[in-house]
Amino acid sequence: MGEDQTLQKPEQETYVYRINADDVIVWVGDNWQAFVEANKGAANTAAKAVLGKSLYDYICGLEVRHLYATVLKVVRERNQVLHLLFRCDAPELRRYLRLELAPLTNGHVELRSQILKTESRESVELLRPDLPRSDEIITMCSMCKKVETDPDDWQEIESAINRLHLFEMEAPPQISHGLCPVCYQAMLAEIG
Repeated sequence: MGEDQTLQKPEQETYVYRINADDVIVWVGDNWQAFVEANKGAANTAAKAVLGKSLYDYICGLEVRHLYATVLKVVRERNQVLHLLFRCDAPELRRYLRLELAPLTNGHVELRSQILKTESRESVELLRPDLPRSDEIITMCSMCKKVETDPDDWQEIESAINRLHLFEMEAPPQISHGLCPVCYQAMLAEIG
């Protein structure tokens, strides 16, 4: 398949997990482990490893943690389902997902991540989790995966690599997660 072709993903590619009122992961769906293995996930993301852990152990960046805390508060207080669009990329794949957060009883929340589509691309080595990293840090939007290249400029990772001259570095930088202004405004509109 060519790089520019998009694969539409079937409805069953939905990954479900539940958190309790303290935001601790208490249940994961049957296909969780298969996804971890297919994507070479870290040992701490295995189905058995995540149970009993705080959701925030898996969310990087203070802005993003605050976003999730705010969204979960809205879901619980309003007893309302919310939807967020986000990407979960692999080095050679762009994944577009929709996250549904649904209130359950006793403050529990079910989170359903559905893959809407994927796109193949040339491998982006910067996204490989096993690379040794420099002390430099770049910020990636946790929702759209764009990289901050200037305070008012966020670009797709391939463009950002060139703009920031990342190929010229001895080791790739660490990736910090935040929210770009566009995604931040979209989140505010969703919970508003």
